Amino acid sequence: MDIPLPDKVEYSGARFNHKRFTPAQLTAVWAALVKNEKIHPFSTEAVMLMCVTGKRKQELLKIRKEYIKEDEGVIVMPHFIMKTKKDHEITITEPVKWVLNKLKERLKESKYQKYTFVPWLFPSTKTKSSKLYDQEYTNGNGTRLQDVRYCWLDVVKETGIDCSSKMLRKTFISLGMQHLNEHWKMQMLTGHAKASTIDVHYNKSDREQRKEYADEVADKVFNFVK
Repeated sequence: MDIPLPDKVEYSGARFNHKRFTPAQLTAVWAALVKNEKIHPFSTEAVMLMCVTGKRKQELLKIRKEYIKEDEGVIVMPHFIMKTKKDHEITITEPVKWVLNKLKERLKESKYQKYTFVPWLFPSTKTKSSKLYDQEYTNGNGTRLQDVRYCWLDVVKETGIDCSSKMLRKTFISLGMQHLNEHWKMQMLTGHAKASTIDVHYNKSDREQRKEYADEVADKVFNFVK
């Protein structure tokens, strides 16, 4: 018996491919993260850093503490943790510094002090205390945060927004482009291999985004209509 196959099969997260957060939604996401920061240690800060840098989750979770160069004002991103396989740097802006300071404050709490022995910026709370003096163990991937799933599920529950964490990168790029207006400038921030990628994958609209832009034009251009 022949079973007809669909013309196109998409994974469950495909519906978020061209969606971004509005500024109001982004504010709500941030508020939810702050509210639940004690429930999801390190995951919360990881998502916050995704938000203020527009970087991919997989790249940020591989940051080691030694990559933080505060005196130079950058976070060094070696090519081997980047999707583009090219060296990159994240500028430590005030929002980025705020997140880094949150991490420092968390490590000062007695129950988290053991993670100072872990080289990763975002350590795993599943790290075994008995093996913290084993450098081979602490330097391995088993002591770093692997995902932010449960933190993000609470964000979705708290905000009521049907969303994915990957929308943070798209939102950073879309809102950033409204202010920079130059693809090459945004390329420097995101680490894209080609500036054209920004147009192809991120300069797209959905109904919610179009409505926001339409309302903005109506308010600023046609405010004489009463």
